[in-house]
Amino acid sequence: MGAPKENLNASIFDMEIVHEICALVADGGNIKNVLKSNNKFPSFETWRRWKNQNEVVCALYVNAIQDKGDSVDAEIDEIMQGLKEGKYDASIANVLIQTYKWKAAKYYPKMFGENKAIDHTSKGEKIEQKQNIIITDSETAKEYQKILDKFNDEADTDV
Repeated sequence: MGAPKENLNASIFDMEIVHEICALVADGGNIKNVLKSNNKFPSFETWRRWKNQNEVVCALYVNAIQDKGDSVDAEIDEIMQGLKEGKYDASIANVLIQTYKWKAAKYYPKMFGENKAIDHTSKGEKIEQKQNIIITDSETAKEYQKILDKFNDEADTDV
């Protein structure tokens, strides 16, 4: 028994089909299952080629995956409600919720991921803060300069 034959019309690029596929993925569908669900959809191999060769298709698919994170979030809410209504055992609900949380973090890490660190840099470079200090007394200015020179020397040796 050979591999299933692809509908030849399904291998012809069609942006409307792309939008339909992405909508089903955004609604929570797995891409391989979505593609198998309708004879007018391309094979997974054809889909990959479309996605890899067309930036618009790739962007639509990435957005659909991110939207899928929202669909997973809705699933979590449904499980929580079901738990309150006694439809789920707490341990089963916990496993389901933890699994969905993990999946949501993979689909859209910026929104659902655990890493919420704030980057205090500019394009990976440290932001240097400079202060202008006006000293009118010459003795104080000399003392300040000594302290500043010592600080800068220590900073240079730390690098």
